[in-house]
Amino acid sequence: MNYLKTIILFLTCALFTVSCGSKKDFDFASAEVALVANEGYETATLRSTGYGNSKDEALYQAEKLAFENLFFRGFPNSNFRNPIIGLDRNAIEKKHPTFFDEFYGNTMRTFISSSYQSTPFQKSKGTHITTVDLTINVNTLKKYLEDKGIVRRFGL
Repeated sequence: MNYLKTIILFLTCALFTVSCGSKKDFDFASAEVALVANEGYETATLRSTGYGNSKDEALYQAEKLAFENLFFRGFPNSNFRNPIIGLDRNAIEKKHPTFFDEFYGNTMRTFISSSYQSTPFQKSKGTHITTVDLTINVNTLKKYLEDKGIVRRFGL
């Protein structure tokens, strides 16, 4: 009887420990970005909606959200169905904080080959909202990420 109690206690503790594991947090608005078109693996045209306290911030947020979706989500039924970097955004950004600060602060716009504001700015309760169509040079972006050590080269 003691043997059975020990097994039940052990299984209960094991299940409790496993069920209390940390939850992965994917907390960005992937529904605000849609794939419009892609030319093979070279470029992706994305439609992204951004929100901000100013017009510039709304544009910046729309661009950043497009890159975040390429990096951490991918787009179903396209050549970019898998994320370029990986699914666990928080762990990846914690591992390379200086890279992402620099990328989103300065480098991000160098990979945008064209940008078109597809809706005029709207303002709702002090928040500016806009939608932008961006064409991103994905091939060059992948090479840049490989050179910076964020992703491994194919076949290595």
